Amino acid sequence: MITAFVMFLVFSSTFMTGEKDWIIIVTSIGTCLAALIVGALSSYFMRFGGALIGGIAGFMLGILLNNAWIYLYGQVIAAYTVCGSLAVAFFVFALLDHKFNTTVIFGNSFIAACMIIKGIAVYVGYWHNEITLLGEMRRKNVIAAVDPLFYTYFASVFVLWLILVPI
Repeated sequence: MITAFVMFLVFSSTFMTGEKDWIIIVTSIGTCLAALIVGALSSYFMRFGGALIGGIAGFMLGILLNNAWIYLYGQVIAAYTVCGSLAVAFFVFALLDHKFNTTVIFGNSFIAACMIIKGIAVYVGYWHNEITLLGEMRRKNVIAAVDPLFYTYFASVFVLWLILVPI
């Protein structure tokens, strides 16, 4: 899961910028190796791996909130602050939680719900790219209201999350 998330971040930040082919290949190989090392360390240090899952779930919640409302402020620092602070808060909570299995189940189910709904939404349409949204905010472009169908996806993430938790 961590490997897939890191690859998603690298893909959206590297492939979307029109870089040369060799840069994309080197970045992808380096990211795969780094993600495999982190994944191997996470399997040996279970509490750290669970905390990483919690941090990733917090970061993804921050991305969802940014796509839903925080972009309206037009401040890139607000988006980064929300994503970073939620990631750190969820990481620390997962690290200190005495019910470790519950944290892993809730984190994994939230990450899966986000990825499933985002996959459907990207295919169907009306899901705006987070990197593009941040770029528009950086260029101080006025961002029109998000398509109302996005909020259906937004709510669907939480509904699917509630369905996936007991599974």
